[in-house]
Amino acid sequence: MKMSRILRPGCSNKNLACLVHRDYNRTMRPNTASRGAVKGASRGFTLAELMAVVAIIGILAAIGMVGYRKYINSARSSEALQMISSIKAAQESFRGETLGYLDVSGSLSNYYPQKPPADHDPVKIAWGGTGPGDTKWKMLNVSNTGPVMFGYATIAGAPGPVKPQGLEIVDKPPFGDATEPWYMIQATGNVNGDSVFSVYCATSFTNEIYVEKEGE
Repeated sequence: MKMSRILRPGCSNKNLACLVHRDYNRTMRPNTASRGAVKGASRGFTLAELMAVVAIIGILAAIGMVGYRKYINSARSSEALQMISSIKAAQESFRGETLGYLDVSGSLSNYYPQKPPADHDPVKIAWGGTGPGDTKWKMLNVSNTGPVMFGYATIAGAPGPVKPQGLEIVDKPPFGDATEPWYMIQATGNVNGDSVFSVYCATSFTNEIYVEKEGE
């Protein structure tokens, strides 16, 4: 049987060493393109790239903290609105039975359960315990089952001149000489512990709730 052999260009039939040498060179020559690809794939981050990533993470964290604080302050402020609505409902229920509103606090500065402290973060206090006007608060029977972070006061009077004591809100609700029984509610709280108090005010003269420094 005859064996066939393929010769490469430049190699004669008598010069088999040329063929072997060229095949050896082709087989053993390193693949420079593959080495370059591997080198590029294993390249790490530069210092500038790492600093940019850290800066972006810091910015996102700051934005997240601001949004979180706004959410927490908004949730805390919602207590005052809910409690004022409960006090208004209790006053209207009391008038339905007695034809007049109940002067619970005597002054809008007599907060129940107490005026929130200004020197530390807000804390919640049980509703229904002792405090300014606690006996009359029980008579008014305000619907609330949990502790509160704000302090509350409500006063009332007969028809005639309205001169509330202890009103802290600057943008005062409209009132003058009342032609029928009236009441006024005030709530205050140090929502974020910065010694600046949020103030809420509502009256029987209007359905609006007046707010100053909300979320403070």
